[in-house]
Amino acid sequence: MNLLALPLEREQIYSIKRRFPGFSGKVPEEARFWSEEDLEAFFDSNGQKQPRESARPVAETCPLLSRIRLELAKQRIDEPTIEYAAFSRYVQGLREDWYRNPRLMSVAECTEVTRLRSLQSMPTEPVLLEKPRDWYARFWNLDYFKRDCGHDYWFCRPQFPAFDGDEAAIDKVVLHVSIGEYVEFNKNPTTNG
Repeated sequence: MNLLALPLEREQIYSIKRRFPGFSGKVPEEARFWSEEDLEAFFDSNGQKQPRESARPVAETCPLLSRIRLELAKQRIDEPTIEYAAFSRYVQGLREDWYRNPRLMSVAECTEVTRLRSLQSMPTEPVLLEKPRDWYARFWNLDYFKRDCGHDYWFCRPQFPAFDGDEAAIDKVVLHVSIGEYVEFNKNPTTNG
């Protein structure tokens, strides 16, 4: 499957299938997302050999991710941002327990922070304000934003702020996205890539 998950056209699939006259099985719907090599192996084995990716249960994707992939395909973008690629190489170079790796932790010391119920004046040191029991923002979760703000729109970019001097094509991609779409994208990270 390619990075952008662009489906093959039906004619492309049947063109490959015609080269294997001994194939008597049915072409699965997800075959549109296989590589040509995977299709050839599938037809040559009379449907017995499927790509490893499709052997798992088919995962659903969210509409926003589909729109992002489509926009990347329209603009012929198949490379990540330079920053994302560099970060990925960095994380890949760390040990598997990277979350415990001291190279990532550069905290000099930890101290207790004073907890306050309210502010009487501007603090001169860090404080932690305890939220009141009737604080309405306690209920501002993803469901709240989808219900109350789901039809509001914003511009979604690979990175923010956008810089006028960016020359990489992916840095110029902008989608007009509803808050509801973004909430669905974030609700189930297993369907997002």
